[in-house]
Amino acid sequence: MRVALDRRTRDGAVFVDVDAFGPTGEACQTHLAKGRLVAVLGRLEHDTWEAADGSNREKHYVVAAAVEFLDRPRD
Repeated sequence: MRVALDRRTRDGAVFVDVDAFGPTGEACQTHLAKGRLVAVLGRLEHDTWEAADGSNREKHYVVAAAVEFLDRPRD
């Protein structure tokens, strides 16, 4: 999933990829939708790889240990 984090100093948002596995991932798949408010507890990971065009790529993401749903689902 991808979570939007509000920037307090500028307009817009920062988007962070979150990986969730097992029961946490299943709950996210069932209950999450665009616009839902969540709190994520987890660890920050970093991956690097070489793309098909030979360029080096990298990204940071969070591996979720727990996800808390902060609002009710919309109808």
